[in-house]
Amino acid sequence: MTRAPASLRQAVLSTTLMAAAGLIAHAAPAAAASRVYVVAIGNNNLPLDSVGGQDAAIQPLHYADDDAAAFFSFARGLARQAALLTVLDVESQRRYQSVSSLARAPSLAELRRIVASYRISIEADRRAGHDPVLILFYSGHGTRPEGGDASLALLDGALTQKILYDEILATLPARWVHLLIDACYAEAVVRPRDAQAQTVELSDAETASYLSRSTLARFPHVGAVLAATFRTRAHEWDEYQRGVFSHQVLSGLRGGADVNTDGRIEYSELLAFLTAANREVADPRARLDVVAHPPSLDRRQPIVDLRTLRGEAVLRGDAGKLGLFYVEDGRGIRHADVYAEPGFQMRLAVPTGGTLFVRNRSGEATLTPRAGDEIRLSTVQFAEPKTRLRGALDEAMRRGLFAAPFGPTYYRGFVDRSRDLVSVPFVTVSDSPEPLPSSPRDRSRQHAAWLATGLAVAGGVAAGVFGVLTLDARADYDRTELERPATDASNRFTRYRGLTAVTAVGALAAGTVAWLLSR
Repeated sequence: MTRAPASLRQAVLSTTLMAAAGLIAHAAPAAAASRVYVVAIGNNNLPLDSVGGQDAAIQPLHYADDDAAAFFSFARGLARQAALLTVLDVESQRRYQSVSSLARAPSLAELRRIVASYRISIEADRRAGHDPVLILFYSGHGTRPEGGDASLALLDGALTQKILYDEILATLPARWVHLLIDACYAEAVVRPRDAQAQTVELSDAETASYLSRSTLARFPHVGAVLAATFRTRAHEWDEYQRGVFSHQVLSGLRGGADVNTDGRIEYSELLAFLTAANREVADPRARLDVVAHPPSLDRRQPIVDLRTLRGEAVLRGDAGKLGLFYVEDGRGIRHADVYAEPGFQMRLAVPTGGTLFVRNRSGEATLTPRAGDEIRLSTVQFAEPKTRLRGALDEAMRRGLFAAPFGPTYYRGFVDRSRDLVSVPFVTVSDSPEPLPSSPRDRSRQHAAWLATGLAVAGGVAAGVFGVLTLDARADYDRTELERPATDASNRFTRYRGLTAVTAVGALAAGTVAWLLSR
């Protein structure tokens, strides 16, 4: 008479342990991500040594503040701490309302204060076993006075090579440092055609050595990507309302350059993307070239890891079917331009919190994404655009920028020609494919699917146990000829048969839910 209750207790205990094991395994924490620190600097003002007519050819810039605000808006979704150093003009404050109140003066004093603050946090990260990463972005004037060192212009002085080396790179114990520099040298040249582009000359030898060769020789954990148009110019463009280089860098970092869709944007990927974006610009005066050197300690160290990006949505799918397209929001901020090879399964991170327009030659599509959304490009419906393009474009840029499609084929050929770059891995037939980076909504579905799977397994085990008890009760009923034992066996049979049915139906339902969620 005591056998059935003991078996029941054992079955309940087994079911509970199975469910608990599934929940514990599912709730295991993921590995800690790198701690990212961002400084985004944008300075439209002239270098101090050019004020007062010493170099009247140098003109103030128009969009360095927009460059910094756009980079900050994107990168703070990756960062533990982020600082914006720029003076936004009135129009830019309207466009970047969400970050305008966070801006500080682009001065040496503010930069030194931020470095001192970051040093404390980065040292704490290193003690805790984390890998702190510093991303320093600069857009503005670069100068090299006669007989002096090259420098980047700030409001109260110059960010010289010595200050960069001795007060930033040498004092911050970051595991990795990434420098993204959109700077200019010598005189500014205003192109008169439609006032659509402003270009500033750069020096081949000076720019290539500045922040690239000498910096990386002394600091092997530092990588750099900078506009260094050899014998040509770096540009601002009214069509982008940004610097061309800065806009292209953000287009790549948002996922346009992620050629193997693993979420990690490496130097080789970004450099190949930028080269493809500019290769068809026919006019050499308008062509943008780029210098990029990954950290010599690890040439595959990513600049950003989009798997840790917070607060954004993802456009996902075969981007090659759209041709050349760009993403713009309702405030007129152009977030990314992309021209992908056919079949390139791209994942492009886009901002949320408002209306987005995806535009190509066929028209425009209107989206209102929320954080964590994944929008398949195959579902995007294009219609005749509701707004007209803002003015004519400079012919060389209009026809040339993003005229060469980017994807795995272009990337492989590009990396094969370089001695300094290491290719990202691609999945082959014999490789185990890595899962695509998942959004918070994806992870929630995965968690729910694992939970449902655990419940289905536990329910199946419980149904099996109760089924055995049902058969055992039926056998006891058939063996006895006494009324009381027969009644007891009959009651147990009825009870266990009901429990078997309930747990079996529950297991089937949980299994169905798990299957649907996993799809």
